[in-house]
Amino acid sequence: MKINTPFGKISILIDGNDFKYTSKKLKLLEDAPHVKGRYLIEIDFTPDGKKHTISCVLNDMKNYKSSQESGEDVQSIVFYNEENWALEIGVRGEQWIYCLKDGIWQVDESFWHRDYDIEYLKKGISYTIMPDTVTDKYIFCFAWIDEVDYDNLSIDRCDELWKSSYVDFL
Repeated sequence: MKINTPFGKISILIDGNDFKYTSKKLKLLEDAPHVKGRYLIEIDFTPDGKKHTISCVLNDMKNYKSSQESGEDVQSIVFYNEENWALEIGVRGEQWIYCLKDGIWQVDESFWHRDYDIEYLKKGISYTIMPDTVTDKYIFCFAWIDEVDYDNLSIDRCDELWKSSYVDFL
């Protein structure tokens, strides 16, 4: 069953096709009292030497804005809607870890050593599985909070959301 959020239902797509997932409802954090929902989705995917995508998207969203966030080995995308909700989806990894060198996709050693890449999408975030990927578990952690005005963001509320959407990676 898909998780329903203030932005619509969470969909997991593998190579653009709907994937039935199981989610885990996470305990709300004591130092994030305004967060209203918090979940974790773990996807087991055995790489087969081909390029694939595993995406977490909110296809039903309307009238929203978004921003991209990053930390050390964590990437996330935050969505804001007209009803003053914010939802953040966090993933473990770094964007642009792969680069084209001599016509071949290769890991850029100047980044964290991950064997997959992260891509921001218009309505979500995605893992890019490369031909030489061996990682077989992909995590999406997300949370949402109310009373967030996109034009006048509260740093405290944004911090609560950030902690709630990535803390389980560490």
